[in-house]
Amino acid sequence: MKAVHKFSLLFAVMASAMFFSCSKSVSDHIVADPVADPEAAVSSGDLYFRIGLNDSEVATRLTYNDSRSMIKTKWEEDDVIYLNGQPSTSDYSYPLVLDSGAGTNVGTFRLSGTYSINSYVWALYFPGDRIREESDFLKFSYKGQVQNGNSDLSHLKEYHSVRYLRSEDVAPVNINEMTAVDFSGGNVQQSGCMKFNLSGLDPMVPAAIYLEYINPDGQIEDCFYTYNILNYYYGAFAPVQEQNSSVCLKLEGFERTTEITAYMMMSNADVKVKEGGKFRVTVVEDDGGRCYCDKLINADATLSGGELNTITCTSWTKVSDKDGMVDPANGVTVLQEKTLGNGTDIIIMGDGYSEGSVGKGSVYEMVMKQAYADFFSVEPFASLKDYFNVYYINAVSPEEHDAQPHFSGNGAVQGDAVTVFNTQFAENSTHISGNDEAAVLYAMQAIRSKGGPGGASCTDEAEIYNRAHKALIIVMVNVPCHAGTCYLRSTYTEDYGNSYSVAYSAVNSSDDMRKWTMIHEAGGHGFGKLLDEYVVYQFVTFDTGLWDNFIQTRNLGVGRNIDKYWGSTYPGPSNMVWGGTIKENAVEVTTASNVYWESLIDIYPSEETGVYEGANTYSNFYCRSTPNSIMNDQFSDKGQFFNAISRWAIWYRLMRLTGMNVGNTFESSLAGFLSFDSGLTAVRSSGDFVSTRSLVEIEPSAPPVVILGSWENGTFIE
Repeated sequence: MKAVHKFSLLFAVMASAMFFSCSKSVSDHIVADPVADPEAAVSSGDLYFRIGLNDSEVATRLTYNDSRSMIKTKWEEDDVIYLNGQPSTSDYSYPLVLDSGAGTNVGTFRLSGTYSINSYVWALYFPGDRIREESDFLKFSYKGQVQNGNSDLSHLKEYHSVRYLRSEDVAPVNINEMTAVDFSGGNVQQSGCMKFNLSGLDPMVPAAIYLEYINPDGQIEDCFYTYNILNYYYGAFAPVQEQNSSVCLKLEGFERTTEITAYMMMSNADVKVKEGGKFRVTVVEDDGGRCYCDKLINADATLSGGELNTITCTSWTKVSDKDGMVDPANGVTVLQEKTLGNGTDIIIMGDGYSEGSVGKGSVYEMVMKQAYADFFSVEPFASLKDYFNVYYINAVSPEEHDAQPHFSGNGAVQGDAVTVFNTQFAENSTHISGNDEAAVLYAMQAIRSKGGPGGASCTDEAEIYNRAHKALIIVMVNVPCHAGTCYLRSTYTEDYGNSYSVAYSAVNSSDDMRKWTMIHEAGGHGFGKLLDEYVVYQFVTFDTGLWDNFIQTRNLGVGRNIDKYWGSTYPGPSNMVWGGTIKENAVEVTTASNVYWESLIDIYPSEETGVYEGANTYSNFYCRSTPNSIMNDQFSDKGQFFNAISRWAIWYRLMRLTGMNVGNTFESSLAGFLSFDSGLTAVRSSGDFVSTRSLVEIEPSAPPVVILGSWENGTFIE
């Protein structure tokens, strides 16, 4: 059991930082930001702005000097601030160039040329080479930070953003009222900073620091914003609402050391943490070794955006040498390498396996290899196997999982063991949650160490990131119960779910339960991006806007195995709220002639392909294509197969992922699919199945969690 230490936060003022949390004044709620008669209200020539702070002990950015309770900063020669009289665009945006004051905390900036004089809203943005309007500030990223050398601060200036806003409701503000500005108070939003004081380490050359928050319930919580956040939504300029459970600072140029002083810039957003939770600081060595320190939070606290916060760690727990992150040469196993197409990746790992359960000939190895065999035992994966790269990676937990199976056999009662992916079982449910970001890091390590041709290393970090964030990640959880949940991602730009999934599946109480739960979660939800076809609930009142959302999501590659449903026997409009684009007089009864999989109905009569009311966990308003399937009841011998529309969705997604030219719509790809599918030797499972329904009523596994995002500059943004 690792040691637990009390945690204290040093909240201090950060230079070039805002001193107060986000104000709810008009400055935070831009309803309109017009200039006042912009064509007439213009001037030209040079105008000078004094920008800084009155307190000589606190400066505004750039050259950083740490004085314990603050980071003092000074202007540099090439600094530019942008002045904007219409923050929603760059139409009235003007550069202010540092004229004097380099090396000090108060600079004189010069505005030249022709510019507007009056506006109801004026904004100042820094750094001007990256931020000129609201959209730029809200898309300012804190990812990819690298500190070069112990105690170095030079990297901070690349990740510091400042936004000063002055607005009036009644009369416009004249630009001459803006020529003396202190970057302080409620009108300013800007970056915060976390300082790490780390000592007591074994001698090492550090390569990275990770910070994550574990809440009082023991769950990893997404609380760190990776972009700037404001208290309003402004159309296309809404904040990038990406929150991660961990943030990373890479380290380069370090000598072998037992102490680290490091700095990581953070979003302007406050991070609120609860008493009884804990921060975990993990240090990664250049040879892959890892150690971590948990800091108990002894009172509710806030990491204030725009301020310097400090965390101190002195006692460390080392991660096992058997772990694939520590020893990838022995901790990563290539199970197969693709021979068709460009290939796509499956990475299998386990949670809740302590050091004694991991290694050659271990329980862990057996579970990993069995998951691999199970996954490809069912069509269409059996016939598509050669398109995949498959690996498993050792993930050693500090403790064996101690969640206890519920007496019903469904789900488990959560324990307090510390596990590498922090998998949690929801009470009275088959739902499992875990640390998806940590699973992705393990997937990246598997690809990095053995993702090249013939099991060689892959050295292109951009390729490693891209592949891991398009992979299927399977986490087998060391608890003998029926439970499983998939967290599947899709993008806003492609129609085949061009992003990763993390499928958590318990090892279950029998081989059949383990196999079919994993295939349902990983193969169906995770890779196929399929939705459930079973029924649990019934809509009493239904909003047609939900159909709009469903169709939009299906067009992005999620849920292509089901369709909306309106029955001829449904009651009148009292059951419906006409809140979507589908209006009352435009609703059609769903039949074989207008359902999504219409083209497959006559081709697959042996599967009883047609229109069956009930899907997406609801008995009404959605439909499925067959009476049963693996997405409906994987524990019935009549349901242990992917139906035709699901096989198409799996095949289509794989073809698109691996660069095969099969058309880019359902109809255009249909001929290619039918040619492939007609060659399958078996669709339904041919194995014997021993029903457990006489012993226990098996609940459906938990619905998937669907997360939408986009690829921006090679990074997946949720």
